[in-house]
Amino acid sequence: MADEGKRPNGAQLFAAAVRAAVLLLFLGLTTWVVVRYYGHIWRVVTHPDELQDWVASYGRWGPLVFLGVQILQIVVFVIPGEVVQVAGGYLFGAWGGVGYCVAGAIIGALVVFLAAKWLGRPFVRYLVKAEQFSRLEKVLNRRAGIVTVFVLFLIPGVPKDVLCYVAGLTPMRLGLFLVVSTVARLRECC
Repeated sequence: MADEGKRPNGAQLFAAAVRAAVLLLFLGLTTWVVVRYYGHIWRVVTHPDELQDWVASYGRWGPLVFLGVQILQIVVFVIPGEVVQVAGGYLFGAWGGVGYCVAGAIIGALVVFLAAKWLGRPFVRYLVKAEQFSRLEKVLNRRAGIVTVFVLFLIPGVPKDVLCYVAGLTPMRLGLFLVVSTVARLRECC
């Protein structure tokens, strides 16, 4: 009888199955996009001129395409973000570029944070190098974790998109994380 309290009930099993299915869908879709379009994505996001031409080719849908690229480069954190941000300024002007970059950063951080929170530690451990994961997790789980997030977002070279994944595993509240990370990212986008 004592073991029955430890066995998962139907709702817990269903929730675990849904999480596993979402995880597989997320990884499968991301893998398909990266494998299928890797060369094109890499060329476009590493050359501002090509990114500008590609986004402009979508006409009035260009801003949404750009926003999608900005979100994608956060979710697939190996894609460099600096070129995307520079291209945003060329495409939409200083304020428009900042606006689209910040909007994409907020949505990307939201997606990543919630994916990590919902899919859990095994998911993030799969994506992030073990040493990097351990360091960030240790630092972010301290009492002043939100202050640490702000400071780390200000430091050039810190893997901010990886930081979003690890932050999703902490007790940090989503709203506070989004405000702090957005304010800190403004320095990058401006």
